[in-house]
Amino acid sequence: MAKITLNDKVLEKVFLATSHLLKFPNTKMWINEEIKQIGLDFLIFYFTFNGKKNQRRKMKNKKEHINFKKVLVSIPNENRENGYAIDLTTPELTALCPFTGNPDFYKIYITYRPKEKLVELKSLKIYLFQFRNIALTHEKLLNIIFDDLIELLEPKYLKIVLDVNVRGGIKAVIQREFGGK
Repeated sequence: MAKITLNDKVLEKVFLATSHLLKFPNTKMWINEEIKQIGLDFLIFYFTFNGKKNQRRKMKNKKEHINFKKVLVSIPNENRENGYAIDLTTPELTALCPFTGNPDFYKIYITYRPKEKLVELKSLKIYLFQFRNIALTHEKLLNIIFDDLIELLEPKYLKIVLDVNVRGGIKAVIQREFGGK
């Protein structure tokens, strides 16, 4: 990688603006030549990936969303006559903030009462993993997942709770519900 040189004032502003990325909040750093190069390497890595633009992107259109849905698989409900509920939980849902590009971490709680179909769990895991590099608001993410599961399962009841990890000191919990319990 070629060495890039910037004057100290510009570099100091860059470091102060990105100090939260370097885990030194509100810290003014003494910048010597080694730190300059480490910082530049970090910034180059952060904003590029193999010569491409940052991997943060928004879901472009409904066609891309349809490709996401193709991963979801349903299996037949062999116990239709029994009225039971299924609770699914995973702390492994992530997406990107559409405003900052930082990752958002979620716990998702899915509760449903099936009619004729059940969701195959591995397909659900793969489906949720696809949101990892997509920039979406919390509300948009919840509604996409909810609508896809309604379309796939046609359940008697569905409730999804999206528990957002605290960011900026604010706790958010978004939920949507369909049908009678």
